[in-house]
This record gives sequence, structure tokens and C-alpha cells, in this order.
Amino acid sequence: TNDAGGAKDASFSGVAAPPAPPKKTSYRRLPEFCVEDPHVYSPMEIQEMLDMIHDGNKSVGGLRPVAKAYGIIGFVRFLDCYYLTLITKRAKVGSVGTNGIYSIKGTETFPLKPAERRPNNDEKEGNPGDPSSMLLNMWNRGKRSVGLGLTNREIAELRYQGLYQVIDLTKNFFFSYTYDMTRSLQENFLAMTSQPFPPPPFKDMYAWNYFLTRELEECTSSLTSTYWVLPIIHGAFIQRKLSDYGRTLNLTLLARRSRHFAGTRYLKRGVSDRGKVANDVEHEQMLHDETATDIFSSYLQVRGSIPTYWTQESSVTMPKPP
Repeated sequence: TNDAGGAKDASFSGVAAPPAPPKKTSYRRLPEFCVEDPHVYSPMEIQEMLDMIHDGNKSVGGLRPVAKAYGIIGFVRFLDCYYLTLITKRAKVGSVGTNGIYSIKGTETFPLKPAERRPNNDEKEGNPGDPSSMLLNMWNRGKRSVGLGLTNREIAELRYQGLYQVIDLTKNFFFSYTYDMTRSLQENFLAMTSQPFPPPPFKDMYAWNYFLTRELEECTSSLTSTYWVLPIIHGAFIQRKLSDYGRTLNLTLLARRSRHFAGTRYLKRGVSDRGKVANDVEHEQMLHDETATDIFSSYLQVRGSIPTYWTQESSVTMPKPP
């Protein structure tokens, strides 16, 4: 996003100064600097490449582990740089056949920005050994750490970061590496029968991180995007084992929530201008007979708000206090 930098009006001899040109940001779109390497590396080749990069950057500290991730949630950008959100903790909550289903237990978000260039001797402010210069640098770093001396753009960036971090991805978010949770059991069976590879695209209606992975798909090819893009659903997954006269049955209740017109019930009701009803949820009840030849059955039910325009005056139900 470009920052339109305006200049204060100045006049000389009654003639106003021309407006300043828009200030261009130094950050590029994700596909411009994030490119998939078409070569397939073996574990030994990966380690050799990491060692080579580490040796070539020892002067600036080399490589160091940052996080161990189990999946990419996506990339987000507000006013400044991109932010990468990774799944750092997971827990297996069940399976559909031989496909494991996991819930998110921990995430981390990292900014992707160029490393700050270290000033040379001519650019350093004062003598590093000068106590007054050291105190000044410490004072400036302390002010920025508590939010003082920030520009309006930096303040807005911090506000957007805070709003994004409010989302608790450790509650009711699920994913699978081998099973498309955005589609029903019948759709997955038909897709595997007709086209095993590459798999069909996931149903974006139920992919919570659809917006966060759009630019990531541009960085990959149509054959390899499924290895990088991990659709995440927001809903519920409950699984119980039953015994019926010697047969072992696996009962699963899966609920996937639509990303369109979602929100709390007192804020989102009825239908939107685009025909999306509020709180649209697809419930699926699956029954798996493990003792037989892997027999599956599925019952699908869709629920949502009444498809009518709905308005409600807050003053009627919540009068202002005297």
C-alpha cells in the first residue's frame, strides 16, 4: 500500500506550492520476492544449503532457528510489511478413515521486512564511546519501545496488528493435510474417484484463511499449491467410538462455518447485499463402520439465518442509562 505523503501548503508571492508527489513504499507484493524453487531437494541437500547460507552470513550472525511450524495459515499486510502466520502447536483430535484431523493449539506471526542496514562510521551519530551519545541512543530506543515518537502510519500499523492478534486461532479451528475439510464426505469420494491428482481446489466458502492465502497461491504452481496452502475451517469436530453388537463404529460430527457474513448473532442477522445469509454453517454427521470393508455414511444439513433483510434499533432493546 502506498503512503500518500502530502505537504503543508506554502505560498510565495501569492502562488501555492505544488503538492508533494506520493511517497512510495519500499515493500513489494509477495509474488515479487517469494518464489517457489522448482527443484526437489533431498534432506541432505537441504542441510548442505542451510550450512552454506549460514557460513556466508556469519558476519551478521548467520542462521538461527526461529520457530518449528506445522503449517502456513497465510500472509497478511496492513500498511507496512507482510506478516507470516504459522501453526506452531497442534493436537490430533480424530480421523476420517486414515486421514488425521488436527486442531490448532498455538500460532506465531512474524514480520517480513528487509533487515535494517547498519550505519557506517560516517553515519553513526557521535562517538560510540561518548557517554552522552550512548545515553541518547538508549533514550531514543526506550521512547520507541513504549510507543513514543511514532508516526501516524506506525501507530495505525500497531493498531491493526493488535486487532489481528485478538483473533484466538486456538479455539475451534481445524485442518488436515490429506482430507479436504471444506468439502463433504461425498464430494471428497467423488473427487478421488474422478481426479486423484492434482486434487480439486478447496471450497473457499468454508476456508477461513482464504484471503490470507491468495497471494501465496500466486507464488506456487497449480500442481504444487496444495503442498503449501492449508485450508483451515472454523467450526467443530467431535468424534466418538461406538460398539454395536460386535461392530466398531466411528461417529463424527463436523461443522464448517462459512466465511461470508459471519459474526455474533446480535450483529449479523438476515441476508447481505450479496445474498449471503448470516452464520451459515454446514453440519455433517459421518458414520464409519471399521469392522466391515470401510463402509461410510454421511448426513448433511445446512443452517443459517432467515434470508431476509434485518435491521434492529439498539435503542429499543438497550436504552441509554439515565
